[in-house]
Amino acid sequence: MMALLLGVNQKPATGGGLVDEPQGAKVACYPLAFTYTTIDSASFSPDGRFLAVGSSDAEIRSKISIWDLKAKKWTEKKSADRKTFPSYIENTQGVKARFLNYTFDGRSLVLFQGGALRILDAASLVEQSYIELNLPLLYPDRHERTTVWDMEVSPVENKAALLIGGSPTETSGLLRVYDLVTKRMTFEWKFKDDVNAGSISFSPDGKKIAVVAHERFGNSRGKGNPDVAVLDLDSGNVKLWLDTGGDTTIHTVFSSDNELVTVSLWNVWHLNRGAIKFWDVNTGKMIRQISGAPFGIHAQVEISREGKILFGYTGKQKNVYHATATVNQRFRLWELPSGKMLAESSDILPLSAMSDPPEF
Repeated sequence: MMALLLGVNQKPATGGGLVDEPQGAKVACYPLAFTYTTIDSASFSPDGRFLAVGSSDAEIRSKISIWDLKAKKWTEKKSADRKTFPSYIENTQGVKARFLNYTFDGRSLVLFQGGALRILDAASLVEQSYIELNLPLLYPDRHERTTVWDMEVSPVENKAALLIGGSPTETSGLLRVYDLVTKRMTFEWKFKDDVNAGSISFSPDGKKIAVVAHERFGNSRGKGNPDVAVLDLDSGNVKLWLDTGGDTTIHTVFSSDNELVTVSLWNVWHLNRGAIKFWDVNTGKMIRQISGAPFGIHAQVEISREGKILFGYTGKQKNVYHATATVNQRFRLWELPSGKMLAESSDILPLSAMSDPPEF
């Protein structure tokens, strides 16, 4: 596996409007190769100087490495596990570290491992503390009951949120927020829907969280049913139930405290569908969209820390025996708020027969 560090050729973009037209520059990149190792997660430091990479080997032994982006070399400090954490799978040799995130001030790294949140010093990678989540493990027949689908760290304070499926019952879910200093749970939202996948996103001020559950809210799909919930952490209430349309939303991110951006799951029946949509979280109305045809913007959307650049995955897929196979893995970058396309990537990696979209 390789982590790709991406840089944009600063050629000025041409054209205008929220229309997907060939324009702008290509993206340059360089790979970081890990021999006999799988990259499980990665996170840029808030100042853009370092990239923390969480990886595991064939025996599922986890390691965290730090790449210095300015010097273009690995730092010498690497973490070693000194504690045993509970695994969701019995008799495993190790537990992968997932959802690696820097805290807002860059002083700590937070990751989910086994049944706990681990907080590490970002400079030394020495563990500062950990939070036991007390989640139920697998059923005796090894069918999954509890899965942590996503974890995000607040952009303004020492808090982390987790989206959990299969808890407290097999067909329900939880959203929890923990204070990383006091180690106390400060917010919990229970929903009576089976969360078999999903993602979460903090607003820039840290006061709201958007939850995507693949149109499982209401146990139905399609237009007329919400697939995104926006929660107000101060009041503890659902601020907005958002129906994003007939295509299932798979990922979302706040572009501002009052604006949400969504992209859809790849639709096997309509391979050219997909668009980045912008929503007013106060009214639930769609403000604008960046068209995806014929590329099919889907799977993931991200916005740079300063809020000026938007990322959208545009890799193509095709039907293969009632499933989907990846044709290529690509993405594009747009300028906000104008919507001008700044750059596009070439193919990211050589593909196997049924490659999944990459995680960014």
